[in-house]
Amino acid sequence: KLKWMRNHVGKHILLALRGIPQSPPLKPGVEVGTNPCGWCGRDLRCKVQLSKRGAKSVLISSSCQFHYENMSYKTAAKCSENSPCTNIPIHCPIC
Repeated sequence: KLKWMRNHVGKHILLALRGIPQSPPLKPGVEVGTNPCGWCGRDLRCKVQLSKRGAKSVLISSSCQFHYENMSYKTAAKCSENSPCTNIPIHCPIC
C-alpha cells in the first residue's frame, strides 16, 4: 500500500545514511540517494513543497510518483506502534 511506503523507505534511508548494509540487499541498480526523497528514496528526482493551510494545517505537494496525497502531516509526525517512522518532509530554513 502506498500509505505504508513512507515507513518502508524510511528504514532504507536510515540504514543507508548510517552505512549499515541492507538485508536483504537492495535490487541491483537501486540505491538510496544522499538527499533522498522520503517516498521513493531516490535522489534529485522529486520536488516536495510544504504550504500552510490555515493556522495549524500543512499541505504537502510532491512530484514523486509515490507521494501519498492523503497523508496528514500532524499525524505522520508522531511515532505510534503501527507507524513508528516519522519520515516527513521538513521545512528548509534557507528557502
